[in-house]
This record gives sequence, C-alpha cells and structure tokens, in this order.
Amino acid sequence: MEVIVALDAGTSSIRAVIFDMEGTILKISSSTYSPQYEENMKVRQSTETWERGLYTILKESASFLNSNSYHPLCISLTSQRASVIPVDRNGITLYPALMWQDKTTSKQCEQIVARIGIEEVYHRTGVRIDSYFSAPKMMWLAQNASDAYKKCIKLLGVQDYIAYLLTGVYVTDFTQASRTLLFNISNNSWDDQIIAELDLDQSLLPDVVAPGSMIGSTTKSIESLTNFPAQIPVILAGG
Repeated sequence: MEVIVALDAGTSSIRAVIFDMEGTILKISSSTYSPQYEENMKVRQSTETWERGLYTILKESASFLNSNSYHPLCISLTSQRASVIPVDRNGITLYPALMWQDKTTSKQCEQIVARIGIEEVYHRTGVRIDSYFSAPKMMWLAQNASDAYKKCIKLLGVQDYIAYLLTGVYVTDFTQASRTLLFNISNNSWDDQIIAELDLDQSLLPDVVAPGSMIGSTTKSIESLTNFPAQIPVILAGG
C-alpha cells in the first residue's frame, strides 16, 4: 500500500506521521529536544538535536513501513520558522542555531529601522521589524561571530537544514523565506535592495521555491543511516 510520510520539526520535538491515501494516521514517531535558554533572552540550539531526532524517527518509520509492506510515495516536510543556521561547504554547522525565540538582536533591529525604515520594510516584506525574524540574527552573526559568518556558504532555517540532510540540496520555500525580512512578497523572490542595505551576502541564502514543490529525493546516505529508502521525493510543505 502507498503512504505519505509527513515530517514536522517543531520547537520541542520532531515528528514523523505516516498517512494512508485517505488521510488516516497509521503511525506516529517522535523525538524530543529543547533549545538552550540562556541569559539576556539568548536562545540557541545544537543542530545535532535535529539530526539525531531525524534519524531516530526515520529508523522507526522505516521499520514500520517494512513490516507492513507499505511504500512511501514522498516525504512532506514542515517546521518552525525564523531560526538561523550557518553551514560550511560540507553542510557542517559553524555556530549553534540562533532560535526564533532569541531576543538579543534589538541593536540589529534598530539598524534596520535606520537604514531602510519601518514602512518600507513592511511594504516590501509584509512583516514588521522584530527580533523574531531571521535578518537581525544574520546581521548579529556577521557582527559578532564573524569567523563563522565568513566561513559559511549558506544561512539556513530549520526546515532548510533538514531538507539538506534528506536530499543534499539547499532550498527553502516562500512561507519560510517570508519570515526572514529579506523576501519580497510582491514578486516572491529575495529582495536585492534590502539585502544590500543590510550588508548581507545574497549568495548565502538558499534557493526559494513555492510550498508544495519537490526539491529532490532521499539520498543513499539517508538509506544507509536509517534504512529509510533512497530516491523518495521530498516536498517542502511550508512553515
């Protein structure tokens, strides 16, 4: 029987839910974790928590699929938004993830207001300047963790990072990008003007696709690590 595997990386756990084609839940696997809440509203998380959790739930899902002779048509992936993860050319994390709850970027928010203005940012991105969003976190990395920023080749969100682990591809979708303060909602693309004004490097941002897009397939590495089959399409379902 054909099934769909939905992955969701939330704030406190990552889950795999296996559905039949009628939408009935057949199996739920989960792995818990927690961000590190530190002084001065600083919130970080090790990417090892997502990687370990992903492999755990895929192993459990693979066992369930095999024992019931189910065939996964695809993996559908969704997650929390607005966290920032810098990775090098091998996909290795260079600095702990700056989480969406982090509130240490008020200085960077003030810089965005001064350089672009509240109304202009809202008009172009549809969101208001706030520490929750990704751009202030990216600026914080550039200003306070310059070694990591200079060495990184991509700045990823949580969904983007898990998508990379599954497929080896760096890509995000509109719903994730719209929480960066760098995404123009009028043309559904990265906003060159805002990115330049904030002294950020656009090449560090992943490619952007519409939610519901297939971005690639599970790799042989995933299969060897978890026994979950390779060549299963991965769909970005959104934030």
